[in-house]
Amino acid sequence: MIGLRTLGVALMAVILAVPLTPAAAGADRTATGHRAAATRAAAATDVLASGLSIPWGIAALPDGGALVTERDSGRIWRVKPGTRASVVYTVTETRPAGEGGLLGIALSPDFARTKAYFIYYTTATDNRVARVVLGSTARPKPIVTGIPKGTIHNGGGLVARSTGYLYIGTGDTGNRALAQNTKSLGGKVLKVNLNGAAASGNRWGRVSSIGHRNVQDLVFSPGEKRLWATELGQDTHDELNYLVVGGNYGWPICEGVCHRAGFRDPARTWSPAQASPSGITTVTTGSVTRFYVGALRGQRVWKIAVSGATAPSATPKLIGTYGRIRGVQGRGDGSLWIMTSNGGGTDRVIRLRPAP
Repeated sequence: MIGLRTLGVALMAVILAVPLTPAAAGADRTATGHRAAATRAAAATDVLASGLSIPWGIAALPDGGALVTERDSGRIWRVKPGTRASVVYTVTETRPAGEGGLLGIALSPDFARTKAYFIYYTTATDNRVARVVLGSTARPKPIVTGIPKGTIHNGGGLVARSTGYLYIGTGDTGNRALAQNTKSLGGKVLKVNLNGAAASGNRWGRVSSIGHRNVQDLVFSPGEKRLWATELGQDTHDELNYLVVGGNYGWPICEGVCHRAGFRDPARTWSPAQASPSGITTVTTGSVTRFYVGALRGQRVWKIAVSGATAPSATPKLIGTYGRIRGVQGRGDGSLWIMTSNGGGTDRVIRLRPAP
């Protein structure tokens, strides 16, 4: 008499010996793939900070953390994986209104020695850039003042170059004429030394390029070979611009591509409904670098292929997943940090591993 255990083993051997039909095999692979994808998605998403309201700028720290600005509160948060987010500084000098407040942030090139970083913020009279030292309670030391302010189009992007320059993206404050006025700091990209003085090579003092409507963020391609900027358009075209010293980017005469002598056309455009681009960053995997742009109205992240000074393709990611996305930051481990901009204390800093 055959025992139940022996019978069970025999039946299992018969089942395993019968090959799956192509349909069954495909169904099995699909189910496994779905489970694996779900596992990867869960493992790849980490909320690093929550309960924020309109975080705006982000600057990577050497220890794997980051400094994050909060527009309306004037607070600067220190965010680091595995550590509770904490406020390390409050800019009491800022006077937030509309799109103004505490905006961009960038580490100084000499941060390892000085612990210094730069912030862009709105006061009662202007927008300005100041120097702050991490860990110090001293008030911000302004290095560039007199940038026009308004309830809209305050710009705010900052990026520092290892060679000792600071680049500042400003807005036209709703006064279109400022963008083409080379004597105004509004609607421009500024290039200054770390003390705020005009950098060599500029055509118009501190002004490096003109014809901008509202520059949101700035980033260098790897090796600091090229400088790029995101810019909010009016009704038709948002822009990704490759910046050159002395360039005129057309606003308000041109919005988007206009093929007009004397003006530089954008490398890529979007409709405002798809974008309203804000933060920009790079992520390098192996030998391939991609740009990532956070979209406010578009509620997504754009993954952009870049070739030299061109951006031949852009792919939307995370459409509607997190709502409005402002700040983005690529990390050396291939991950992407994003900051939502939904307001009301609901905003988060989220790490995606790897970048989508």
